Amino acid sequence: MAVKDKIVRWFMQNVIVPRNEIIDNPGFLVTRFTQDGTEVYLREVGVPESVFVVLEQAIAEKYGKPGVQMLYSAGKKFSHHYAHKSVFPSVKTNSKKDVEKFLYNFVRYAEATSYGRINYSVDMEKKSAAITLKNYMICPHNGLGYLFTSGSLAGIWSYLLSDSRLEAVQVKCQGRKFANCEVICGTVAQLDKMSLDFCKQPRMKEWPPDNYSQINMIKPAKYAKTSFQSLINGRYLSYKSGVVERKKQRYFIIESSFIYILENELKKLKGANDLLFDLAFESGRVLAKREKDAQRFVSDIVSAFGWGDCLVTGDSVISEHFPWSHLFKSSRFFLYRGLLSGILTEITGKTVKLRKIARSDIGGSVVLKISK
Repeated sequence: MAVKDKIVRWFMQNVIVPRNEIIDNPGFLVTRFTQDGTEVYLREVGVPESVFVVLEQAIAEKYGKPGVQMLYSAGKKFSHHYAHKSVFPSVKTNSKKDVEKFLYNFVRYAEATSYGRINYSVDMEKKSAAITLKNYMICPHNGLGYLFTSGSLAGIWSYLLSDSRLEAVQVKCQGRKFANCEVICGTVAQLDKMSLDFCKQPRMKEWPPDNYSQINMIKPAKYAKTSFQSLINGRYLSYKSGVVERKKQRYFIIESSFIYILENELKKLKGANDLLFDLAFESGRVLAKREKDAQRFVSDIVSAFGWGDCLVTGDSVISEHFPWSHLFKSSRFFLYRGLLSGILTEITGKTVKLRKIARSDIGGSVVLKISK
């Protein structure tokens, strides 16, 4: 590894990331930074990595190629949206040299926030890239990588090159017994010439302007007393170089728009979101094993992972300041409802399936109530 890379990685892990990540407010996980003179504010949530590992497996097995396509599309649409919201530079408004410089720093930042080791080579003129990943998220556990490997890298690359028709395909994976994961990005013609089987998602639609930052701004919690930082300080979680773990379970911290985009794509497949609910339910049960107090666990632990200020009341869960997006009014919150249903089932000893939804986002005050 080059000395420069080691220095940059250290600087990212010990200086940049701690300043950008706001993790000491109950109910909120936030990344905040300035990019090209614009303040960027991103609301995040924590989800067990295992949910996405089994989701990719289950969707691919049940739906075949259409399922794989939906997973890839969700990943590409999310990361393209994330790049837009984060004010990433692109060749449309910046020089290729500036985009390459940004890409180097972004990769080092990604490594510092739980994405293992990443090496890459790019050809800006040909719009091609080759990426090698070591100990990346999700795909080393199932050998697939449609959401966060090929899909997400396609979204980032197509945004930087201002060409939504660029795609990506994972040709090697640690989950398939290779030493590393390898992804190739490029034009459809380039990938076809290599005789690769890959997905296509050529249309990228930007979300309309909204009040995302104002609505998702950090607010005082009424119910939750524990922040993500408190869980780390109390050693409930381990947090090292961006990797979050508890009892060998790794947690995925992601900008909250993903939960909406994933559901929006999966609804194109009959029963896919119900499958997401069921898988999240089982994951919730695992999370809550040996827990005795549902109110404490949900208000403190679930809230600390960024899902808002949560309160259990009877067979209902109220989450004030729930992560908001412009899809809030149409979402059915399959992932969140599944996790909480599993948690409550495990702790109470009786089956709890939270199916009913009541929501409010009047005047920037977002409240989500889910119940049996």
